[in-house]
Amino acid sequence: MWETAFPAVDATQKLHCGSDTTFFHDQEEGIMDIALASREDIAIQKQCHVMVDGKVRTDKTFPAGFMDVVSIPKTNENFCLLYDTKGRFCLHSIRDEEAKFKLCKVRSVQFGQNGIPYLNTYDGRTIQYPDPLIKVNDTIKLDLETNKIVGFIKFDVGNVVMLTGRRNTGQGKL
Repeated sequence: MWETAFPAVDATQKLHCGSDTTFFHDQEEGIMDIALASREDIAIQKQCHVMVDGKVRTDKTFPAGFMDVVSIPKTNENFCLLYDTKGRFCLHSIRDEEAKFKLCKVRSVQFGQNGIPYLNTYDGRTIQYPDPLIKVNDTIKLDLETNKIVGFIKFDVGNVVMLTGRRNTGQGKL
């Protein structure tokens, strides 16, 4: 399935991302039958028709990962990148309202210079001055236009989760 080179990241991150160009074809369900060959994939990206998390991406090796929002404004289509039950990436069609935000898992909450609090998310974002109630493993709802936290979900028993590794990938309830 992977046709292009992986981005220059460490080994654990390579397992959790895929190239943008592979999502335009090779979909079993036929969700994004936009291109027939990888040459067409590259042409679509070079013409600035693909947005990942609200930003135009023209690099064919740009890593699209779990919960990324892939938008194609020319066709008014929005997709969220999720795992299926076999651990493969699948594109889930979403509405325009859902494409304006992204869910991110909090990896760490720390204090920087001069006591400024910040948090790091699983996709490499750093956000300053978060809500003091946000802890590690919580999920934040991030507005993609302003890069601000709109809300958060506590990591508690009874919440619905999606497992991202091992045998039960793509399933789960905590």
